[in-house]
Amino acid sequence: MKKSGYGSLAGDKKTSSPGTWSVNEEGKYCVSIGWKRAPEDWCASILRSADGNHYLNAVDPSRKIEFTK
Repeated sequence: MKKSGYGSLAGDKKTSSPGTWSVNEEGKYCVSIGWKRAPEDWCASILRSADGNHYLNAVDPSRKIEFTK
């Protein structure tokens, strides 16, 4: 998985780290990434919009993820 702006002290390089995703017992999409500085672990509900697309109900708007076919 890649995350922009997290690979250097200045935040200007891209980096990658091993990670996994899963769907938990509650039907939420979960991500776990072992970043060197701080691990990232979160879950979010998957919502279907009126236009038929699927999105994550993320608390942080910068983490909005759209699922595409």
